[in-house]
Amino acid sequence: ATYVREVVLRQFLEALDSMEITPATGFELVTLMHAQGLNARHLGHIATLAHYNHIRELAVREMLARTVKRLVLDGLSFLERPTLESSRVIIAHYFNQVFTSQATEDSAIVWKYIRDISEKKFNFAPSPDVRAKLHLLPLLHQMCAALGVTLRQGKNATSHPGNDHRNNSEKSADDNDGDSDETAHDGDDLRGFDFSGKADVFSEDDFVGLEPRVHDFTASIPFIERLLVEARHLHVAGAGRVWHV
Repeated sequence: ATYVREVVLRQFLEALDSMEITPATGFELVTLMHAQGLNARHLGHIATLAHYNHIRELAVREMLARTVKRLVLDGLSFLERPTLESSRVIIAHYFNQVFTSQATEDSAIVWKYIRDISEKKFNFAPSPDVRAKLHLLPLLHQMCAALGVTLRQGKNATSHPGNDHRNNSEKSADDNDGDSDETAHDGDDLRGFDFSGKADVFSEDDFVGLEPRVHDFTASIPFIERLLVEARHLHVAGAGRVWHV
């Protein structure tokens, strides 16, 4: 753990800061992390230590997407006989509490859960005003990708992933890369969803497809490959008992 944190993570951050690697999505970021032997729990370190604001925000959005996925799955687990219709209601509820700009009791409870889970899982607690600092449309994309959710035609969260918009006209206080960010004025309709005022941004009819996501991953880390080769040789030689993992 110390080696990963002090060597592998540091080298990965240097590659991000030098733009040797340039992930454009949360999935790409986590895939690059896995390729270097880093698991998603290190997203909190990247959100804190990366130099460029867009990389830090990418990590924050990925943590939020994974945390919301956990909440949604927990909510679905209480359904005695889950159906597509009842699942849509659960998903719409959590999505609305994340994206509403109104200070409701339900939203406050959901965001408290998000902060608690994120801090426990990633050692990163989002600030209370994190929603005002994020590009909301890419967050929606990442949440849909994490859950395997498809939005109805015309409001497809998997379309146009490169179009980032702020939900307010001010830059994040965490910006330090010196670049100007594209912003959206309050009340802007982002790809058919209005994040600025309504308590319920989504209805259950907006979710037309639910498909569980299972990601295949093939180890490509030379160190691990060498260990596996050594283990096979020891097994063939009948010396498997000297192998320690």
